[in-house]
Parts: sequence; C-alpha cells; structure tokens
Amino acid sequence: MLVLVIIIFALIISIGHNMAQDEDEKYLILKLIGYYVLGAFTIEIDWFGLPIGLGVVFLLNPRTNRKGKLAVAFIAYVLSYI
Repeated sequence: MLVLVIIIFALIISIGHNMAQDEDEKYLILKLIGYYVLGAFTIEIDWFGLPIGLGVVFLLNPRTNRKGKLAVAFIAYVLSYI
C-alpha cells in the first residue's frame, strides 16, 4: 500500500514538473511538493470538508510555472477525497 502511495506521489510531481517547463526555476521540485501538501490540506467540519490549502494556493498566485503548480495542487485536492 505504501509503495502505491509513493508511486502516485512521484507520478503527480513528475506531471507537475513537465507542465511547469515555462521557465527555469530554482528548487522547482521542492516547490511542487509544497504545493501538493497545500492542495491536500482540508479541514473537516461535521460532514463538509473546507479546502483551506487550495484557497491558500490561489491566494499565493504563483507567477512562474503557474500551470504546473496549480495542476499539482488541484490533483492533490482531488486525491485527498479518494
């Protein structure tokens, strides 16, 4: 089970890295991991989950490699409900 989680995580980061080829950015892999963690962060109130992390991602408004960073955050958000 842990191997499956690691493979899915690596696949998501590689998809984000391929989508984020707009500009050269230092420490892009670490930033994508951070956006993944932010995208997966939710707070459950009763039966309803609030996507706090996804809201923070949109407030940060990444300028460089925006497409890849938002894709990683959104995929993490969707996977947090599976």
